[in-house]
Amino acid sequence: MRIGYALGCLGIVTATVAHAAEYRTSGAYPACLTSAMYREAVTALVNRDERHFNALTDCIVTRADMKIVPVDYTLTGGVQVRMFAPDGQSLLLWTNRENVKKID
Repeated sequence: MRIGYALGCLGIVTATVAHAAEYRTSGAYPACLTSAMYREAVTALVNRDERHFNALTDCIVTRADMKIVPVDYTLTGGVQVRMFAPDGQSLLLWTNRENVKKID
């Protein structure tokens, strides 16, 4: 009985995951390991301080169509996402809402 119940629950979870929305990055935006580092990267970019931005070792610039899953949103437009590498590894990063594109 327990096995049947567990398999039934697994089927429900699998069905829910299969129909979950897919998200991708929309282009060249900064993404950083912490929200504080992300804010610093944005400041450097707004000030057009390339040297400052390049010194931020915990940040990357995304490219379009990288697979992501939104994890958390802030009221100021920040989004924590789980970004996936082609080999399946993932990393939690902070970026902005404009960089999160829902694929229909």
